[in-house]
Amino acid sequence: MQTITQREFRNDSAAIMDSVEHGETYVITRNGVEVAEVRPRSHRRKVTAAELVERHRKMTPGNGLVAESESRGILDTYAYIDLGTINPERLPDIPELTAITMTELHQGVAMARTAEQRIGRLEKTQRGDR
Repeated sequence: MQTITQREFRNDSAAIMDSVEHGETYVITRNGVEVAEVRPRSHRRKVTAAELVERHRKMTPGNGLVAESESRGILDTYAYIDLGTINPERLPDIPELTAITMTELHQGVAMARTAEQRIGRLEKTQRGDR
């Protein structure tokens, strides 16, 4: 890895890019401070949508491609709010909440119009915090 100045990069960009194509990495500085890195791109093959669909189709429990364990799943805000009305068989064994869902639930507490609503929403939100 070589360190070069912004001016060197500007003045010798063609030669630097040739070096990068051959595997060299450069750190570029401005006023003595590192501000960028120029390096070769990895040459990973892009996967087509059809290939992804085929991979997903093959991923079923019992074929060795998917671990046979408890199901995990993320509950969105509405699913979490309506947990009491959802058939438990349709829920994952290990439900998870995202930070976004928790933020939305906390915002719902703040937006409650009455003290009773606020208390009910707060209790439901606190169950999700655990």
